[in-house]
Amino acid sequence: MAVPEFAIEGTFFQTDRVSGIARVWTNVLAEWRRDGFLDRIVLFDRGDTMSQIFDARRELLPARDCTSIDGEPELLQMWCDRVGVRAFCSTYYAYPARTPSVALIHDMIPEVLGFDLAEPMWREKHALIARARGFVCVSHNTRRDLERLAPEAAARPIAVAHPGIDPAFTSGEPVDPPSRLEDLGVARDYVVFIGRPSGYKGFETLFYAVASLPAEARPQIVVVGPEDAPAIYVEYLGPGGIVRIHATDDGIRLLLAHARAYVAPSRYEGFGLTVLEAMASGCPVVCSDGGSLPEVAGDAALVLPVGDAAAFAAAIDGVRDLRVRNALIVRGLRRAGTFSWRPLADALREALEAAAA
Repeated sequence: MAVPEFAIEGTFFQTDRVSGIARVWTNVLAEWRRDGFLDRIVLFDRGDTMSQIFDARRELLPARDCTSIDGEPELLQMWCDRVGVRAFCSTYYAYPARTPSVALIHDMIPEVLGFDLAEPMWREKHALIARARGFVCVSHNTRRDLERLAPEAAARPIAVAHPGIDPAFTSGEPVDPPSRLEDLGVARDYVVFIGRPSGYKGFETLFYAVASLPAEARPQIVVVGPEDAPAIYVEYLGPGGIVRIHATDDGIRLLLAHARAYVAPSRYEGFGLTVLEAMASGCPVVCSDGGSLPEVAGDAALVLPVGDAAAFAAAIDGVRDLRVRNALIVRGLRRAGTFSWRPLADALREALEAAAA
């Protein structure tokens, strides 16, 4: 077996194997398997969390304590030296002490929204930004925010490459009828929200929008995510007004295919994979203009000002009109078809090769 030239470190898979960043890396590595670049890669697997995901050479590293970065650069450097790699990229923000690193920047959410940047993961992120040989950003908006909020990065190469859509949402397989959703407590008329109702995803905007609609026009809110909506919201809308479900990708596609709309009222997004997944599923999209969402949505969604509950209410009500709904579905399917994983896989490969030169 040839000596690998590049290391991909798996911190993110230690904590999350299904969210957007995990989707990005799963699909990038799949592209590299197809074009042969994976043969030049070694995965630094943290705590044996990548073995069921990728058929690639792995080195098993200890699971990391994500509340501390002490000793991490030295540990990763030891493994880089042991394997002999020439460049390194983490699935999140880890870095070795000396081996050249490439940074894949998904977003600048902590910086834009005022998180505590003294927390270990954000200190690690900015230490990586300070030393990375090059960057790949998932949107032009993310690049602008990187250059504005970490101006030292602007002097080094920065590529922009959009992610694609997970194959689970582009298979073309027919979806089950909506009756399959009834056992989950899903109503016949609903909108979908994906993510945590707390935080930057803007759930409160969706709640106020739906609550302002007359009863006959008010859809159920279906939350797909790891936490319940705030109890006060659930109580206000009454029984069945808000339901939370756990769903596989097939289940999410089923939900999207039969929904009145997918609503993404985020205050900020670095990209917005779920917007594309909804479009690919034939679901009308109503989203905010937060961060990169207008860049992703183009003219294929109803794009509204962040926090404008009245505008969201009008849009959610408006997609009941079949002419509006069908136009959004057609434009969304067309828009989704313009995205693929190849540009991002190529941009990361080129950045790694340049860092190693």
